[in-house]
Amino acid sequence: MSNSNALARENNLPSEKGNIDDNKPISLRGEPPSEAVDAEGGVLHHPHSVPTLSTQIWACASYGLVSVSLTITQKTVFHSYNFAFPNTVTLLQIFTSLALLHGLRYSRAIDFVDFSVDTARKVFPLAFMWWMYVVTGVCALRHLTVPMFSVLRRVTTLLVVVGEFVMFSKLPTPASGGSLLLMCTGAIVAGMTDMTFSLPGYIYISLCVVSTAMYLLLIRRLRDVTGLNEMSLLYYNNILGLPMMTAWLILGTDELSRVLDYPHLLDPSFLSCLMFSASQAFVLNMCIFRCTSINSPLATSVTGQIKDIATTSLGMLLFGDVIINVVNIIGLGIGLLGGMVYAAVSYYNSVRAAKAAKKNTTI
Repeated sequence: MSNSNALARENNLPSEKGNIDDNKPISLRGEPPSEAVDAEGGVLHHPHSVPTLSTQIWACASYGLVSVSLTITQKTVFHSYNFAFPNTVTLLQIFTSLALLHGLRYSRAIDFVDFSVDTARKVFPLAFMWWMYVVTGVCALRHLTVPMFSVLRRVTTLLVVVGEFVMFSKLPTPASGGSLLLMCTGAIVAGMTDMTFSLPGYIYISLCVVSTAMYLLLIRRLRDVTGLNEMSLLYYNNILGLPMMTAWLILGTDELSRVLDYPHLLDPSFLSCLMFSASQAFVLNMCIFRCTSINSPLATSVTGQIKDIATTSLGMLLFGDVIINVVNIIGLGIGLLGGMVYAAVSYYNSVRAAKAAKKNTTI
């Protein structure tokens, strides 16, 4: 009988049988499973031992740093170089990720399973949500300023909280709920006073928020169901996303007929920025898988809120597309404050969970 069911009974919660019982962890080499306590006090399956606080913090920090870098780099491609082909960028990211995956496996740095139709059927919902969040995120960033893009994506955390309750019977603490309310209030205030309002941008960011939340939740669910390691899930994301992205690019856009006429297509500085962006997308997905497996979907989403402080600041300094409006700035500030409070609460929960896990191991 798993510790997750015992924990559920102690807290008068439904058993997680069928959801996260007998699941295998995400790992590079398929180590045997061991259950641990995650940053929010839930049950986390992680190889060999309880993840240390430093490991949890590094998993979040690496995701945040890479995410900030990718957002700024992509905005540079779209804004500074005026490269108006977001779907082409996404297809290039998929090809780059597949090339890097196979190259790393050939060098024995990582390992992942070969393609299987049966496994592909199970993983397809994850791959579809990944494709949706990548495409809509890239398109939204083309239409929105970096600060607005960052603050509106904070609604993802609220959807993750709802999803974790539905899928894993997990509720945030009152303090976490209060900071969530701050983040969402900031997003609403900032959105209502956005002087650079773009309807396509808001449609894309709404789809991005929903698909990102589903993606984070499905990482945990499908990891448990399939037993695939993180590199295998990343491989299936890209191999299944490739035909979807190609079909969308050909049938849903006119980018192929225009991209070859782009005046800076052979400019070395542009190509360097474009390829750096494509490679960072691969690293970001690795960081998302690792952060979610070591911590939780909610911890990954919270990290996204904290890195938005740097993203928002850099976006306002580096690009000239932000129109200053006092109420809009207040909304951005409220959203950032909510993210900071949420980070502090999550850190406190992480320390408390680590102490509880250490105490249990010594009994």
